[in-house]
Amino acid sequence: MLSVTFLFAGAAFDRANRLERGIRWTFISAALIAFASFIGMTWHFGLDLEYRFEVTIFTVT
Repeated sequence: MLSVTFLFAGAAFDRANRLERGIRWTFISAALIAFASFIGMTWHFGLDLEYRFEVTIFTVT
């Protein structure tokens, strides 16, 4: 859920200045990395993710 929140929070920032663009892309990148890691780890490990995905998501967030 935090990754989805990052995605929407990133979309809420405007592209007006450099700081907001940086914050925007940081949030969006974190969300995309989280989604990609879930898909990749599910493809590699199947449904036997155990703690691996949890540690990955904690690291990303």
